[in-house]
Amino acid sequence: MDGSLDALHADESLRRHEYPVAAERVFLAHAGVCPLPRRVAAAMGSWLEAATRDDQEAVGAGELVADTRRRAAALIGADPAEVALVG
Repeated sequence: MDGSLDALHADESLRRHEYPVAAERVFLAHAGVCPLPRRVAAAMGSWLEAATRDDQEAVGAGELVADTRRRAAALIGADPAEVALVG
């Protein structure tokens, strides 16, 4: 399933799949605290399942953090070494 922004903008059924909250409410995302997209909940579930079997601090973190830094850097035109991720 294509999860690009263009696909989400063009396909109402995809938006409703990704944001189940939209079935019962008007959903105005504001990048703060809000209902989670379905794929985020699935990723969290996968991480939680892995964390029950290994050290929760080590489960998938290395490559995930590096990939997140690369993507954030590309988004803002920076070098990945300039991107800090904080809790």
